[in-house]
Amino acid sequence: MEKFKAAIADDSELIRQRMIRKLERIPEIELLWQTGDGRMAFEWFLRKTPDIMILDVQMPSMTGIEILQRLRPEKPGKTIFIVLTNDPAPIVKKKCLEAGADYFFDKTTEFDRIFEVIRSVSQNNTYETR
Repeated sequence: MEKFKAAIADDSELIRQRMIRKLERIPEIELLWQTGDGRMAFEWFLRKTPDIMILDVQMPSMTGIEILQRLRPEKPGKTIFIVLTNDPAPIVKKKCLEAGADYFFDKTTEFDRIFEVIRSVSQNNTYETR
C-alpha cells in the first residue's frame, strides 16, 4: 500500500516537532518535508508535491494565504490543504477558504483535529471538507 505523503509549513519549531511526532504514529503517512519559511514551502511544494499539506497562516517570506493563492490554480484538487493557525478570526478563515484551504483549524483549541482528518483520508481515501 502506497503511503500518503504529508508536508508541514509552520514557523514554530515546537509546533512542527509536535506535528511530526503525531504523524509518525499514523502508519499510512510519510512525511516528505517540513519547513518554517513560506517561500521555501512554496518551492518545495513544487518539487515534491504532498497529498496533504499542513500550513500555517503567518510565516516569514510568504504567508499561508499567499501560498494557497499561488498553488491552488496550479494543483486543483490534488492536495488537501489543512490550515492551522493562532489567528482563527472569521476574516482569516474566510480568506483561507476562499484561497483554497480544505480545512481551517485553531492551533489552541483544535490542534488534534488535523490528525483526525489525516487518519480519515489516509485510511478511507476520502474526506469531507469542513
